[in-house]
Amino acid sequence: VAHWTAQTLLHRGAEVYVLGRYDEKLQRLPGSIHRINIRTNDNIESTFKDKEIAVIVDTIGSTKNILRFLPLMKRDSHWVNAGFFSKDYMLDLRELVEKEVTLHLANGRTPERMRATFDAISQNILQTENLITHRFPAEQAAKAWEAILDKGQLCLGVVLDW
Repeated sequence: VAHWTAQTLLHRGAEVYVLGRYDEKLQRLPGSIHRINIRTNDNIESTFKDKEIAVIVDTIGSTKNILRFLPLMKRDSHWVNAGFFSKDYMLDLRELVEKEVTLHLANGRTPERMRATFDAISQNILQTENLITHRFPAEQAAKAWEAILDKGQLCLGVVLDW
C-alpha cells in the first residue's frame, strides 16, 4: 500500500517522502522519492523544518505518528488513513481542528477504484515487478504463506506460479 501510494502521489506531481523502518523496503521505491528510515534517523522533523506538509498518507495506523507530524502540517491539509488501524489508533479529533486538517478514511475496494488501479498498472504508473520478493509454484502455497507471516524476512509481494 505504501509503495503504490507513493508512486501515485509522485505521478500526480507531489514531492514524496516515505518514512519506513526497513532499508530493504525503502530501496525498492522509485529513485525520485525521498526515503527516510525512522529507526536510524532520530530527527525526522528537521527534514521538514522549512516545509509545510500538505498531505500525509498513513499506511500503518499510528496515532503516535499523527501527533508527531501534525505540528508540521499546513492549514487545510489532509491526513489519509489508508485502511489500517493499529491497536493504539485512538485520536482526539480536536487535535486536527486548529489547523483544519481533513481526515480521510479510505478503506474499501470499489469497482471504480479497482479499475483505476489495474489501469495504472497497465500504463506502468504503478510499478509492481520490483515489489515482488518471492515466487512459489502454486503447490507450495503453504510455504508462500509462511514467508508472508515470517517477520524475520523481507516480504512485500508473493507470486504463486500456476
